[in-house]
Amino acid sequence: MKNDVAIEVGANNGNDTANLIQSYEFVYAFEPNPDLYYAIVNRFAGAKNFLALPMAVDLENTIKTFHIADVGDRGYSSLYPYHPNLLNTALGKHEVYRQGFQRDINVATIRLDTFMCMYGIGTVKYLWVDAQGNDLNVLNSLGNHTSRVAAGRAEFTYKVPIYDNDFGNTFDDAKTFFDERGFSYNVAMVHADDSEVDVTFERK
Repeated sequence: MKNDVAIEVGANNGNDTANLIQSYEFVYAFEPNPDLYYAIVNRFAGAKNFLALPMAVDLENTIKTFHIADVGDRGYSSLYPYHPNLLNTALGKHEVYRQGFQRDINVATIRLDTFMCMYGIGTVKYLWVDAQGNDLNVLNSLGNHTSRVAAGRAEFTYKVPIYDNDFGNTFDDAKTFFDERGFSYNVAMVHADDSEVDVTFERK
């Protein structure tokens, strides 16, 4: 069983991935945007302790529609459409939201408990989740493997919903998840316009 493992869900351009590769024995990085996926595969081609997967993590092992934003840093792509009221909020001033998504593709989705069984992962030392409106579903996909996660970081809706799933990805939802499953947690960063919060968590 592999135990000194980090899992990154939503690797984007690989800037956080680079730090994880330096810190853990093996890093698995999920990135469903095909352009970003190939970019990080090329970027870390020489790393012996790294595997990128062109998939999304969700509650089901299936195929789903993935909405791609090709503007900005392309980090806004999501399994969910933008919230219908988004442009009427403080975030409506941002070009990335005004332009909306440029294209949709089909992506494979996988549960983390399924993935951990497939790859023989015993302990996840660090779980980094930036899944654009789907972070809590990623955590819930651990199922009875939640106790195998030592620490991590994830992103949740704070005051301004961005995605149309944010009714189930709020900071209050996250606090309930962490309290019920034996994690301590802290707010690491509040995003612009109070839209989201990054939360670090650690098993008590």
